[in-house]
Amino acid sequence: MIIELHILQSFAPSNLNRDDTGAPKDCDFGGVRRARVSSQSLKRAMRRAFEVDDLVPPELRATRTKRVIGLIADALSSKGQEAATGTALATSLLAAGGIKSTEGQVGALMFVGRDEIDALADLALAHAEQLLAAQPQAENGEKPRGHKGAAGLPTFKKAVADALKKSRSVDIALFGRMIAELPDGNVDASAQVAHAISTHRVELDFDYYTAMDDLATPGETGAAMVDTVEFNAATYYRYANVDVDALAKHLGDADRVHLALSAFLRAVIVAEPTGKQNSFAAHNPPSYVLAVVRNAAAWSLANAFLRPVRASGEHDLVDRSIEELEAYWARLAKMYGTQGLRVVASAADRELPARGAIERVANVDALLSRALEAALGGAA
Repeated sequence: MIIELHILQSFAPSNLNRDDTGAPKDCDFGGVRRARVSSQSLKRAMRRAFEVDDLVPPELRATRTKRVIGLIADALSSKGQEAATGTALATSLLAAGGIKSTEGQVGALMFVGRDEIDALADLALAHAEQLLAAQPQAENGEKPRGHKGAAGLPTFKKAVADALKKSRSVDIALFGRMIAELPDGNVDASAQVAHAISTHRVELDFDYYTAMDDLATPGETGAAMVDTVEFNAATYYRYANVDVDALAKHLGDADRVHLALSAFLRAVIVAEPTGKQNSFAAHNPPSYVLAVVRNAAAWSLANAFLRPVRASGEHDLVDRSIEELEAYWARLAKMYGTQGLRVVASAADRELPARGAIERVANVDALLSRALEAALGGAA
């Protein structure tokens, strides 16, 4: 069972997601330059929506950080361990599990849930004597001498991986996790998020700006600072899907699956990257959302825009993008059939004509309820 969301969203002048030069990200698609927002940026915005919009309670959210040792040490402190001992236990435990650290931080970001941190703390307490004896002796940046403890604890990689499998965090189940040093702790993502691309050709613009010194003398002329910032404006096609069965396998509990799906679908729609928003304030919600619930397979509709759309007459870029997207959907349905489709429904900020088998619903709330009911048998 798969739920897909296809979104058209027009952002005013902005620089939502920058490349290494500070310019808005872009790409070539269909032979022309398009504006682009990376999937990583969008997923970060979704996870932020879980918190800011109160879509997922704190105990079901995970943290992405290099400071895992500090989290485990804090959990050990709450269980009565002194701070220094807790840090030593956490450091040795992760080393015994194959996860290296330097100056209290692991080498790569780890995505960990609160229940996993508690499980790791309990594991450290259960083997405290062995772990403290296995503490590295060198703190000068050189490789610790032997670190016999990790080598002498062959079961700890499995034990640490098992502790990391205890998570029921919604965002880990949705977005997955990779731990290069401990592959058994990896989690396959239940959701997929595409890079957003503009449905039309985009050219980069530059804003030349100056800043004045508030304490400048009356006779002083000229700006105190001169600079430029790059930006664009675009109507984006955004696509995301979630495998309901995979999510249920991760989370187990039916109520938690319902919460996770509801939160994910809502977050996909409201997600808004924060790049330079204090300068541009491009807070523009989607104009169109198409929800598809199907038994198998997945269709991105990005190829609807291989030929870039153009505004024409009274029809703006969103109008033309909706027209091309729905026409492309109809062509795919004709070519491959509609077996397994449970819901194909849309909500929009404008009146739309009837279009084949696409159901029109009044608003986003009705759309999400329709999708959840089809996928789980219960409304949002």
